[in-house]
Amino acid sequence: MAEVVYIEINGNNIIVGVHSEDIANALLPQNHNVIEAEVEEPEGLVGLDASFITETLDKRPDPVDSTLAELQRGQLRRLSIELDLMVRLGEDTTAKQAEFDALKNTYQNPPP
Repeated sequence: MAEVVYIEINGNNIIVGVHSEDIANALLPQNHNVIEAEVEEPEGLVGLDASFITETLDKRPDPVDSTLAELQRGQLRRLSIELDLMVRLGEDTTAKQAEFDALKNTYQNPPP
């Protein structure tokens, strides 16, 4: 059954929290935001890219079954597609490219 929750998203577009009540922007870490959504099993969204908020349960990856590298690679793929679209539309890609580059660096040089 779907429930209304407040989903916290960090600056890298990753879901970092699911809350039952809205959080004032002043209380959020820098580059975090909260959106209201009606989703099934919202706790399963934590750790996923924000694009999964609208996906049905059967289309969500299971973070337990995925390695960090697999999740990051999927994120890089989505960012790459978004960057390509932004270029085709003539939009400024500076911020999105920086996000991609930071994630790419983390993916290629994982912490020990």
